[in-house]
Amino acid sequence: MQNSFSPRITSVWRGFICTGKSARVLLQKKGGYSPHNEEKILQKDFTISVQVEFEDVDSYGIAHHTKLIAYLERVRVQFLIEYGLDLRRERINLVLYKLDMNFLKPAFLLDKLEVSAFIKSINNFSLDLGYKLKRGSTLIAKASSTLAFVNPETKQIEPVPNNFFNTISGICQV
Repeated sequence: MQNSFSPRITSVWRGFICTGKSARVLLQKKGGYSPHNEEKILQKDFTISVQVEFEDVDSYGIAHHTKLIAYLERVRVQFLIEYGLDLRRERINLVLYKLDMNFLKPAFLLDKLEVSAFIKSINNFSLDLGYKLKRGSTLIAKASSTLAFVNPETKQIEPVPNNFFNTISGICQV
């Protein structure tokens, strides 16, 4: 196992915080980091479809805000599985440290929504995700979260598992 506590080289490429080998490649090929590169965003979205069900709405037929947050949880779990983090087998817990959400438009009973998650950044100990909830082309909510990796026995923050970190870093390959 590599020394998880040593700082990993980090650089920004198309909106991702690239790390490790990909950051070295980026620095070599692109001549280093430039702040204006942050505006070029590559958000490789992972999207699921959900339908607003009767149990999700209030007496006005509007989806309750807690249900929209539950949709974020659904896409987050599927996203993590897609990128190789087996939540059943890893000896680490993923804890929601921070969640920010902006509700832009209401979702109604039987609306079909597209819920997307994408990586904003990853470092030694946390993962920042962004989210979009859309009804057709209409953005109804956007959110961001920070997830920390915690050892289930010691309850202490742990480094991001190497296999997951390497998979995510691979997205940044130039």
